[in-house]
Amino acid sequence: TVDNCGTCDDTDWNDCETSVLELDDNANLSSFFVLPEDSSLDNIFSDITDNLLAVAGSGFAALYQDGDFIGDLESINQLNGYWIVMSGSDDLSVLGTPIDPATGYTINLGANLIGYPLNVNTEFGTAMGSELFEDNIYAVFGQGQSAYNHPDMGWIGSLQYFQPNSGYWFLSNSNLSFSYDSD
Repeated sequence: TVDNCGTCDDTDWNDCETSVLELDDNANLSSFFVLPEDSSLDNIFSDITDNLLAVAGSGFAALYQDGDFIGDLESINQLNGYWIVMSGSDDLSVLGTPIDPATGYTINLGANLIGYPLNVNTEFGTAMGSELFEDNIYAVFGQGQSAYNHPDMGWIGSLQYFQPNSGYWFLSNSNLSFSYDSD
């Protein structure tokens, strides 16, 4: 069967899906586990431009001003996390193909703003997988929540679950490949 995105195969995770991001007034730390083929800012954010001020990733950004995006960010990537800055609350509906849940992320030394590839909440310890017991990643920050790998106490903090459509800052003291675990 061909889905709404034109995909016809036996892979469950890539069936066309609609995702709704509930964006609050001010800054929202977000990611996109679902994207259409055209991932340009103009296409993705066309329905919420009345309240959109800016979109920023790690090292690139675009302001929305007078009907145009101004800056070096031109499209959305499913691997990345983004700050979406709003002047009022709005819901962003995105129809597209989900990212492979087993996607690998390149984590570099320092701060890394990455997305979350799953459409369900995953407990922090489960999602971190073997990295939970390594000393490579020493902190993870979400919007209004964090987890820190304390040298004596282990992981502490308020970040209990990774959530769909949320972005996360991973702080690392080395370069590594990372994949979220889901079970």
